[in-house]
Amino acid sequence: MSILRSLPEQVDFEAPALAAAGLGQWEIDLSSDSARCSPRAEALLGLAQGPSPRTLSSLLDAFIPEDRSAIAAAFSMVRSTGCLQFERRIRHAIDGTIRWLHVKGGLSEDASAPARLMGIVADVTEWRSHQERRHQSESMAAISHVCGRIAHDYNNFLMAVGTNLEMYEEQVTGSERARRFYDAAQDGLQRGARFNESLMSLAGRHQLHLAPVRVDALLLALEPALRTQMEATINIELLRPSGPLICTTDARQLEAAIQQLATNAQDAMPGGGTLRLSLKERVFDDREAATYGVAPGPFGVIAVDDTGIGIDADGIAHVVEPFFTTKAARRAKGLGLSLAYMLARRSGGFIDIASRLGQGTSVQIYLPHII
Repeated sequence: MSILRSLPEQVDFEAPALAAAGLGQWEIDLSSDSARCSPRAEALLGLAQGPSPRTLSSLLDAFIPEDRSAIAAAFSMVRSTGCLQFERRIRHAIDGTIRWLHVKGGLSEDASAPARLMGIVADVTEWRSHQERRHQSESMAAISHVCGRIAHDYNNFLMAVGTNLEMYEEQVTGSERARRFYDAAQDGLQRGARFNESLMSLAGRHQLHLAPVRVDALLLALEPALRTQMEATINIELLRPSGPLICTTDARQLEAAIQQLATNAQDAMPGGGTLRLSLKERVFDDREAATYGVAPGPFGVIAVDDTGIGIDADGIAHVVEPFFTTKAARRAKGLGLSLAYMLARRSGGFIDIASRLGQGTSVQIYLPHII
């Protein structure tokens, strides 16, 4: 995060300018392990304001367990390098959210206090999110181009197979065994055609029929099919909105995306669980919209939540990429979330995914809302 690299190594502990910029200040006596934080730093670390001094160990405890060893290693190098800098995650004690913090500091230049480490801390969660979404968008654009080229060649193969099957149909008359083989080949051809349609959608080759869609009515109409689709061990909850929710999208593609997300949720709950579908509205101002790469204004949010096994942080980073899947290879093609992502983007919205291992996953589709 470049905004921190231009700041002075030593700072006035109560500097109002830094507090106004959203930066917290801290200092640590490495010889005694005592630490002192400004109120802003306490808030960024998600700590309840308590008696001073704190300890270095108590500050490390604010970070998630997976990141603590790397932070400890960074502190162990301070005496030899004279400086400290890292970006790591905390779980906020108040709301439980994961936040990214950038920490920078340096040893005091005061010869009488050689073990005094001073520095600043900033919340860079939104900046990282913006960078990740930009990278994700660029990656999807490149992959979509490749999918388009593959789909073109694949379609030529399917046409050749289909033409020969049509010619062969006349030869299976009167032979039940030959008819079974023919029907199996036709079934494979149709599955191949559906897969190619998915590739075409990822490549943006399918024309979306964008129009005002009553999303609340679509979910109500889809509910019986979802109950038939889900196993008996899955409890379905549909939280109906208080009024109509009209969004701009392709109704058929949205229906297919929700069904695919429901299938993903079922696979994540092998022992049973709850699938919850809900709708809400949200308005983005200019700053929030820029973070997500959309136009400011109102959005309808379709949430598909499950109580399944969840996805780890590495999986979340790749989950919308085509052909990436956390399931066994024979059970999934890895296109479900990719198609939902492309539908949302081409409709002028986006998708947001949150998950915790052992607690479940929430996929939210944001679509432009017509008031």
